[in-house]
Amino acid sequence: MEAKIIGVGGIGSWLVDELTRLSEAGVHDYMLTVYDDDLIECKNIKQLQNYSLEDIGRPKVLSLCERYPVLGICERAFPAEDDLAEGKGDLKADFVFLCVDNDNTRAKMIKELEATRTPYLDCRASGRRVLVTSNSQKFTDEGDLVSYSCQEEIDNERGHLQLGFKIAAIVASQMFLNHIRGHENQTFFKVI
Repeated sequence: MEAKIIGVGGIGSWLVDELTRLSEAGVHDYMLTVYDDDLIECKNIKQLQNYSLEDIGRPKVLSLCERYPVLGICERAFPAEDDLAEGKGDLKADFVFLCVDNDNTRAKMIKELEATRTPYLDCRASGRRVLVTSNSQKFTDEGDLVSYSCQEEIDNERGHLQLGFKIAAIVASQMFLNHIRGHENQTFFKVI
């Protein structure tokens, strides 16, 4: 099984860590590939897992590849999220985790994933609010937890760290594990 994580910032970087734990626990039924076109920035390093201060200015994907070479996490792939959303990249996989921080990109990817009937989880967090869903249409254009960052801007300005992104990664890991095992998942997990 091939699984892809699109976006390895606040949620996606923690998701890589959780899925690595599953692998270490004996769940070897998947190959994981990560995509993100962002660089690691000082302003958000406190919410990212698997990155250090020495990584600031480097591509997120390359830093993760160096930390997890044994798992084959990526093929040094570095397509932009927008290219994937516009059909220039490759979303073909057995399972996709959407951890993007741009609603337009998310909407384009969901449209393609649903057209190809690819199983996916849309993982969102904004401060302490969390949404992980396999039915994104229900949560589109309602203003329901649109997510441009894992942290609300006011919290960033005050230096407060909310941990909703960690919850999203853990829930997504469990839902993926259920999928691998052939168990039914609820269509969404939401904390407001």
